[in-house]
Amino acid sequence: MSTLVSVRASFLAAVALVAAAIADPCVETIANTGVFGRRYVDHDQAGVVPALIAALTFVVGLLVLRAIDTWRLHRCSQAVRGDRNTWFATIEAPFSDLLLIAPLQLAAVYGMEFLEAAMVHRAAPAGLSWLGAPPLFSLTVHVLAGAACLWAMRRVIRWLAAGVVAVLRVAAVRLMPVTSAELAAAFRRAVPSFFRAQAPHARQIGGRAPPSFLPQPAS
Repeated sequence: MSTLVSVRASFLAAVALVAAAIADPCVETIANTGVFGRRYVDHDQAGVVPALIAALTFVVGLLVLRAIDTWRLHRCSQAVRGDRNTWFATIEAPFSDLLLIAPLQLAAVYGMEFLEAAMVHRAAPAGLSWLGAPPLFSLTVHVLAGAACLWAMRRVIRWLAAGVVAVLRVAAVRLMPVTSAELAAAFRRAVPSFFRAQAPHARQIGGRAPPSFLPQPAS
């Protein structure tokens, strides 16, 4: 159960970070045209890359959790199928989960803006200026981006996780540890074949007498 909670939390965090990294540059690009006034003009988008790196970290964490669960249950195919259904059901977040994603997404946007200000030694963004545009417009763009990312990342994570499961199933077959009974059977098969291979040489050596010593006639 704790693993499934971790999967769900990591998935929602990844969606929020990706949505923030996509929506924030879109909002700022529109605001930089001056349509909302000079107050919202901001050409600094250095916080996008750290947000994407953080999102990638959560995605990798999801795949690692999936790999651990699959490897742990690979001996029972039925359990793997049941676990697969449960695991994928965890990331099939309903769109009502936007109520959880939106606060995480806005926190990520504020973190991006704070990081950008810190990198150039500016004061932290005051008020709602960190939204990059008038609040209603910015929030609308962020919610739409969150919904799109939620829809897309369900499919991306499913595809990546299915690939991880397929690779691990092949590895489990090839790297399955050999049991002691299998080692004993292999030894019993190898020992007689070894002696059969040596028998002709043994008969050849045993059937030859040492050369006789013939005294030389006296001259």
